[in-house]
Amino acid sequence: MTKTIMNEEVIAVLYGGNSAERDVSLNSGKAIAQGLEQVGFKVVLIDTKYTPLTELVAQNIKRVFIALHGRGGEDGCLQGALEFMGIAYTGSNVLGSALSMDKVRSKQIFKACNIPTAPFTVVCKDDLATLDVEKLLQGLGGKVMVKPAHEGSSIGMAMADSAEKLSNALVEAFVFDGDVLIEAWIDGPEYTVAILGDEALPAIHMETPREFMIMRLNINQPVPNIIARVVYQKNKKKE
Repeated sequence: MTKTIMNEEVIAVLYGGNSAERDVSLNSGKAIAQGLEQVGFKVVLIDTKYTPLTELVAQNIKRVFIALHGRGGEDGCLQGALEFMGIAYTGSNVLGSALSMDKVRSKQIFKACNIPTAPFTVVCKDDLATLDVEKLLQGLGGKVMVKPAHEGSSIGMAMADSAEKLSNALVEAFVFDGDVLIEAWIDGPEYTVAILGDEALPAIHMETPREFMIMRLNINQPVPNIIARVVYQKNKKKE
């Protein structure tokens, strides 16, 4: 479909929602809508916390830009609903979204495919009372990263290098999830690479004065001194 034809359609930007990352989504959704409008697209912003998806059908929406963050927006649930409704959407499909949002399943796939990944264990909330925290910590090298299994934007994450810190981190993480991933700590630079279609975009090196990168829910109060640099550009020749 040509851009001219698409310009005649209304693109719905889905944002907000009910997840712990709602504030991030509200900001990014507005920015996406503004960007689409600036290049000539007709846009309607839909906050899924207050508007059911059936409104997409009522407004004859054929395409949506997903700006929802966290559960319900990135975990395959929304993607499945949109596919059932026959509405085109941005981002990964149902399976890709579901697996990538589930840190434990992602780690299991990495191991099955012999992709190097940090040693880890998974703790369920029901097992916390009988958990030997000291033994777990030493088994992973004495310093670990604690992560809720199904959250993003660094929500509920913490570093722990003592039994006390690990116990406190687990209690905090269980506020957000019934399953928590505990990974051995790895020191080193942090890079991120986005993939658009079949093309790997430039690698970006992230730096922070903190012990690990975090994302403030209110992006109007950003973490200070975070530096993002494009460090590598691979030029692909078309055959």
